[in-house]
Amino acid sequence: MNKKIIPWILAIFVLVSINIILPHTDKIATTKTLEQNNYKVILVGGYDFWAGNKSDWYKTKFQALAPNGDTVIGTVTKGLFSNENVIRVKN
Repeated sequence: MNKKIIPWILAIFVLVSINIILPHTDKIATTKTLEQNNYKVILVGGYDFWAGNKSDWYKTKFQALAPNGDTVIGTVTKGLFSNENVIRVKN
């Protein structure tokens, strides 16, 4: 193999590994989004791999009291370059 290609392959491998290992969560934006929509935050944190769609970069789990008083569990998702947060309630 060409000696110039090996560092590039190694660099790509390292970047992909870091991307997979590090969770993409945003606790501050999740808390702010929930409070702006009249949810009372109980717990925020954790990455939810299966929530959202392929364009969502941040997927932060939460547990909160909904405006109607029900306890809900869900995920707040956001794209990498987007300012829009989406509340996705599971129950």
